[in-house]
Amino acid sequence: MPDNKTALEAKLETAAFRPTLSICIPTYNRAEFLDENLSLIVAKARPYNLPIYISDNGSTDGTREIVNKHSLLYDRIYYSRHQQNRGIDHNIATVLKMSQTDYAWLFSDDDRFFDTAIELMSGLLERHRPDMVVVNAVTNPDSMKPRIDSRSDLVYDDMALLLENLCFHMTWLSTLIWSRELIERAPFGKYDGSALDFIHALFSALASGKRRVIWCSEPCIYIAKGASISWKGRVLEIYAKNAFNIIFGLPDSYSQDNKKKCLKVMGTRTDAFSLHGFFLLKKSGSYTMESYRAYRQYLPFVTNLPLFLCCMIAILPQSLFLKISVVKRWMSHD
Repeated sequence: MPDNKTALEAKLETAAFRPTLSICIPTYNRAEFLDENLSLIVAKARPYNLPIYISDNGSTDGTREIVNKHSLLYDRIYYSRHQQNRGIDHNIATVLKMSQTDYAWLFSDDDRFFDTAIELMSGLLERHRPDMVVVNAVTNPDSMKPRIDSRSDLVYDDMALLLENLCFHMTWLSTLIWSRELIERAPFGKYDGSALDFIHALFSALASGKRRVIWCSEPCIYIAKGASISWKGRVLEIYAKNAFNIIFGLPDSYSQDNKKKCLKVMGTRTDAFSLHGFFLLKKSGSYTMESYRAYRQYLPFVTNLPLFLCCMIAILPQSLFLKISVVKRWMSHD
């Protein structure tokens, strides 16, 4: 073998080479984001011969044409389309089950890889063979500040501690690299329609047997500029009501205390139910007295704010919060 040939190049030349990792993308009516994402992913996946699986949730835009365009340039793209929208939960389960590799990186169509992410993860998976990897991420592509900057690399063998520490972060589906065994064991579908069914399926599967989950503190992904949040108007439903039902519906190997800590961290660390989070909900018009009454029973589990303050925010008119927002913008530019 020539001295200048890399180990990767040599491995790719062997007939027995089989990629350890695949990229799994659930998508729906986001052809523009998917087009840009595939352009970037294919360039990073090609040197490793990684397959890319795409499950289309019945898109009515040009998603199929975008996939066809990239498939002509890279023959490791596998595409499936539902005849109608089955919901994000079903689509996530579908695309994970499509994969045939030992590990599947669940990846949103509007997230992006850092340049070294695939190389880093491919090496880590080959060396350690964990049940799952959870990667750090960047929420603001301008600042590029890690979402979690206070925790170094760690191997979790206590799934209850993982639930408490990282479940809030793991609701960002692109942070998760699943092993084939976890996918096969995960009881998908119990909370179909919740937007968090994959969290229940994942932690239920992790509760069976002895597990090892690696936390990678180096950011591997970031959200694309201009990306929209499809569930923006459902924050209270998803992260209060649905999260409560899903977390308390986990196996008894997670204690009630584990579950309570998980929910409180999820509601506060994601900023969904901090004072700032309620301000944003009120400004958007999605937090009213009606929604307060509907979700009041769940709020003590997901926020540190007293209920009377949550009630006061609900009572105040949306116009007040819009005016405050205008003043804040004016002061920031002054």
